[in-house]
Amino acid sequence: MLDEFQEVELHSPSRKDGISYEQECVLRVYGAQMVQEAGIHLKCPQVVMATGQILLQRFYCKRSLRDFSIKVCACACAQETRVCMLVIHPCGVHVYAYTEQAC
Repeated sequence: MLDEFQEVELHSPSRKDGISYEQECVLRVYGAQMVQEAGIHLKCPQVVMATGQILLQRFYCKRSLRDFSIKVCACACAQETRVCMLVIHPCGVHVYAYTEQAC
């Protein structure tokens, strides 16, 4: 019997859309790095950045990398955790532009 982690690895939505395990890992790490960079740019505490990274990973357990851009989702997760921490922050577009230049 497969444990939950192996089940996600073998039958993720991305895998069903033809994305290899290696490519999915690379893209997920890239997304986590983008969340980290956006959090640093927004001067968030590490716990906020980690929460954004967890949201990103959980999102891709249910959705495919083929259907949703890793860059857009990473910036959305970074911004969402920032919003939850403070009041609505109007710099989401600027964060996306910043991470586009950095990556």
